[in-house]
Amino acid sequence: DSAAARQPLRETVEAFLQTDQKRHRVLLLQGDAGTGKTTLSLLLCKWLWQDFATRKAVPVRIEMRRYTAESARRCVADALGGEDQVRRLQALKRPFIFIFDGYDELAGG
Repeated sequence: DSAAARQPLRETVEAFLQTDQKRHRVLLLQGDAGTGKTTLSLLLCKWLWQDFATRKAVPVRIEMRRYTAESARRCVADALGGEDQVRRLQALKRPFIFIFDGYDELAGG
């Protein structure tokens, strides 16, 4: 059953997210092409939105393949709607969970 196979992964991600919320943390998922990394990033975003009422963290999924190594510096601002929007969102003091998909596919990187 595919739902049962995903459960340990979901529990692993949940345990990672439950650790100290005040620190910046990185969870890196690596794998060969076609192993489901993009599917996982979509599922993770879905899970996080479903849990938004309790966690209050905003998931932001960013497709890195749209960027070059140089332009990747602006990917977060692009995903959030520009620099002005980033400042407005920071004022809300709400945590964000950034999901960078296709980091290994940066054009020219």
